Amino acid sequence: MRRYFLSFAFIASLSFLFNPADAAVSKANELTFSLKGDIHSMDPYGLYEVITTGYLYNVYDTLVTLDKDLKIVPGLAESWISKSPTLMEMKLRQNVKFHEGEAFTADDVIFSYKRSISEGSDVKAVIASVKDIRKVDDFTVEVETHSSNPTLLAELYGLMIMSKSWCEKHDATKVAQLTKNEKGYADLHANGTGPFKLEKREPEIQTILVRNHNWWGKFEGNIERAIFKPIANDATRVAGLVTGELDLITPVPLQDKTRVEAVSSLEIVTKPSLNTIYMVLNVGLNELPSSGIKGKNPLQDIRVREAIYRAIDIEAIQKKIMQGTSKPTALMIGPGIHGYDADLDKRLPYDPELAKKLLTEAGYPDGFKMAFDNSNDRYIKDEAIAQAIAAMLRKVGITLTLNSTTKSKYFAKVLGGDTESYLMGWMPGTYDALDPYSNLCETKGKYNIGKYSNPKLDEMIQKAQVELDDTKRQEYVREILQIQQKDMAQIPLHQESLVWGKRKNINVVQRADDYLMLHLFSKN
Repeated sequence: MRRYFLSFAFIASLSFLFNPADAAVSKANELTFSLKGDIHSMDPYGLYEVITTGYLYNVYDTLVTLDKDLKIVPGLAESWISKSPTLMEMKLRQNVKFHEGEAFTADDVIFSYKRSISEGSDVKAVIASVKDIRKVDDFTVEVETHSSNPTLLAELYGLMIMSKSWCEKHDATKVAQLTKNEKGYADLHANGTGPFKLEKREPEIQTILVRNHNWWGKFEGNIERAIFKPIANDATRVAGLVTGELDLITPVPLQDKTRVEAVSSLEIVTKPSLNTIYMVLNVGLNELPSSGIKGKNPLQDIRVREAIYRAIDIEAIQKKIMQGTSKPTALMIGPGIHGYDADLDKRLPYDPELAKKLLTEAGYPDGFKMAFDNSNDRYIKDEAIAQAIAAMLRKVGITLTLNSTTKSKYFAKVLGGDTESYLMGWMPGTYDALDPYSNLCETKGKYNIGKYSNPKLDEMIQKAQVELDDTKRQEYVREILQIQQKDMAQIPLHQESLVWGKRKNINVVQRADDYLMLHLFSKN
């Protein structure tokens, strides 16, 4: 009895030290939010995709950053000057500390650069134009590029800075490779200089960040603690918002918009997104295994690719599946991306009869079979879009075998090259037209999984990558857009819209890149 008495007495004594009002303040500044899928890893070089990258920008800083209007502003580099067309000198911010107390210096920049281009890194393509980053002194670095590069600063936004000593201490100098299902210390732990620190990481359950009061930047919001709960099930995610368990969800399932809007304490906020959804055809395979056709890949015939394009009723997808929130596109980029050309943004008409005729001319009057990979928890209505495309292609004789899975398994499969065709989304990390076209369409492109190749397109990309005269550069970009449109190895579908559901006492800033920058959020 005495043992229990002492325990309760001790607990009671703590009540004098614990003020309930403090808990109320903490809860008042706590944000609980949910996305459709989880982040892949806390390692900033593990997977370059919107959910993972956008989340980690709350933890890790970059040399230059973007403001709420996506304009480049100083980050860990306070200033920079071009010393030549291929050499930039950057002055680093002083008195910056990593979350675990290490001082930030040029050594961390050099280490991060080398780690980001090492085997297993998924961001090496983002900064492929960089030849080297060298230390001048503790707070000065030189960035040398292979050639002149008009988008260098935007590309450097993709390089998150890690602590050299922290990585060495925890044997995290190498990136765990997604395609090999490897795991490392940096997958579950983090140590950046950003506005929020990692408190807890429980994959597929929750990830908790707390405010970094020593951050060098400016907080425009008042969030002290942010709890991220990935919820793949649409109904469960919406229910959490309606019952008050969640403060913010994204995206709001389109079929549940009316339900959310009917709750007086909730509201939906929308904004056009920079994310383009497209279909990729693997033209690089010598054979299409699922087709059963030996020694031949039907997708290598332009008539077959055009038939697939014309068999897709994008207007029906917009109206019935996306409920009017998407913008059909004929380009791999949309408005808001530098280089976008509205005159070229005109899709080939939906024409299933012409599609059948093209297949017959190509030697496939009865069509063929093909595997189609897609995620079911990454993009808005991704699985429903895949199902709709399958139904549309079936009408012209092409039978798709759908492989729908969670994004972690999906990306591992597709990025490993094990695919015949797939559904993907791309948000240009540099906010420039060359970003998707060089990554997805250039012969040597990091994410050219379908092995499409056109020497003329490669030539134009190489010219545009070094051209500093914007007028001339745009001429190259226009030709790139036209070549890709004509070849149709990648079939653009639509641009998504941001559709967030939130409590009315939550103030958010929606960036068109769909990144949730928590230091801009507040709770009344």
